[in-house]
Amino acid sequence: MGLKISDYTPTKGGTSCATNTVPEYAVFRGFTGFKNGLYGVWGRFLVAVSFEDLQVIDHKVAGFEVGWMNGYGAWFGKSWIKRGIFVGSSRDKLPSTDAPYGCGANDPECGCLNERGCLHAINVGQMGSRMSFDNITMVNYEAAVYVGAW
Repeated sequence: MGLKISDYTPTKGGTSCATNTVPEYAVFRGFTGFKNGLYGVWGRFLVAVSFEDLQVIDHKVAGFEVGWMNGYGAWFGKSWIKRGIFVGSSRDKLPSTDAPYGCGANDPECGCLNERGCLHAINVGQMGSRMSFDNITMVNYEAAVYVGAW
């Protein structure tokens, strides 16, 4: 794991349990994840957390995966990634795509951990909202972006 963040809402004047608290935006600048075992950046229940000049190279599952980003109760939160570089595999090409979803379960060549797919740059499922992406480069992925909400 590169950077793991959970249950984080930066606020002006400290913490508050009020659902309409105005966040103080937290921006991570220049973070680099290299050869991470699972994710470059992984987060859950984040509000107003952003990244600029983010680089994630040779990870196993996702370069950036968040759930409940600016979700329920986050009235004023928004997040972004600006100037991001995601490289799924620094090898010349992706591994064999003979198996379903491009690779098989626990395939060390592909980096898959299960049958749902593998090697994606960004996953903003599970109530990922109010996020923007600007100037993002993605190289060598089977599925560059997974999105979804429930």
